[in-house]
Amino acid sequence: QRPGEAWKCFLAPTLVQGGFIKTPIFLTNSKYDAFQLSSILKEPCCGNYPCNTTEVSRLDAYATDFVSEIGRVAKTAGYVSGKNGAFITSCVCHNCDWGAFSINNVTTRDAMLAWYNRSAGAAAVSAGGQGFPAAEAAEHVHVDARKMNGGGALAHTPTCADWLHHDDE
Repeated sequence: QRPGEAWKCFLAPTLVQGGFIKTPIFLTNSKYDAFQLSSILKEPCCGNYPCNTTEVSRLDAYATDFVSEIGRVAKTAGYVSGKNGAFITSCVCHNCDWGAFSINNVTTRDAMLAWYNRSAGAAAVSAGGQGFPAAEAAEHVHVDARKMNGGGALAHTPTCADWLHHDDE
């Protein structure tokens, strides 16, 4: 790292791309991570009042950037070889209930188990077109392609925070 950028060593892309982590990893995260949206993006609506259309556009852009950044990590040797994996949800959460999610009928548990066992016959969810190399990552990288809270399908559940403004002012 450059002088003054030691803080970046705390970030997953720096750790993985820098070759600091030798053990295979399986990332679980939300592309709409509640902590990141309110504390890093600092979008005022997050957790304070329902987000309007303009604010949701910014949250969607953040989610796209997040998946793109994770996609850069996916292109590292560990992902291409299938040693690393990921499960990225669209639920607005931070301490997410990982037992409550599935992406194309693949649960977090099943995705992690398939990655751990490196099961060639495991159900694959293609992450292609979302920043991940489709052929290399499809078996062990699962990304919910839907918008916030599964495009609304996960809204009003105890698992996901509902920050959307429904009357669209």
